[in-house]
Amino acid sequence: FAETDSELVRVDNLIDYGMEQVRLNVYDVAVDARVELVNGLCGVAGAGVYHAGVEVYGHEWSFGCRMDGGSGVFSCEPRLNDNVGKFREAILLGGTKLSQAEVLDCIAALEQDWLGEDYDLRLNDNV
Repeated sequence: FAETDSELVRVDNLIDYGMEQVRLNVYDVAVDARVELVNGLCGVAGAGVYHAGVEVYGHEWSFGCRMDGGSGVFSCEPRLNDNVGKFREAILLGGTKLSQAEVLDCIAALEQDWLGEDYDLRLNDNV
């Protein structure tokens, strides 16, 4: 379900309400069978080491390490971020009424505040 002005809307009806779907794409942090195994076992208890990206309007946005002083916010093809790990699952979060331009404005603001040098694996990759 997704919340609109005063009602709950079934997620499969988001397009009927002029909303763009938003997904959380989850990755095992390493391309390593041991991490997949640990995440598989610990995931039942809500634990593990994951990376996540938010997918909206056909792009996936994430935050990661970058040591050249630039933004740690980056985009990639949805569910294809092999640099951070192996794709595990997509979770439909609901929808947004923001236009694509408004979403990009939000991302631009985040890029200013979320610098890659501030990234910390212990704090930023545990979902």
